[in-house]
Amino acid sequence: MVEEVRSMGDGLPANLDYFRLGLLDPDAVEMGGKFTDLLPTLWLMAGARGPVPHAKGTEDFLVFNACSFAVLRRERSFRKLNQALRDDGNIERLYLITDSREAFIEMSEQLPSRISPRQRIHLYKSYLDNFRINVSGSGV
Repeated sequence: MVEEVRSMGDGLPANLDYFRLGLLDPDAVEMGGKFTDLLPTLWLMAGARGPVPHAKGTEDFLVFNACSFAVLRRERSFRKLNQALRDDGNIERLYLITDSREAFIEMSEQLPSRISPRQRIHLYKSYLDNFRINVSGSGV
């Protein structure tokens, strides 16, 4: 083994990001206006592969090839997203944002089979509902 000598000013090689954990304004979250702040959480849930994705927050859908996940923000764009998923074999997890359980099921049935049903995640437009439902369903 050869010892590497470097100046402290050069720093050390690293592959990490620091995240600030903070509370979001519930009213802004309720209106669906904090998607970009929640995107790193979706990235972590998808396995934290690739660089942390960024979005403007106005997109109808997002496909993050390097991160292997996609997000449908507006149901009207499902066909375009589904075609993009068929054209790109890297996507393994999909978040579908809709308040309708029936719409989620209908869209899920049309997805490429390589996306496992367990990797098709239903997110509500009111992101707070995701946490209320998960907490109330866990017996807390």
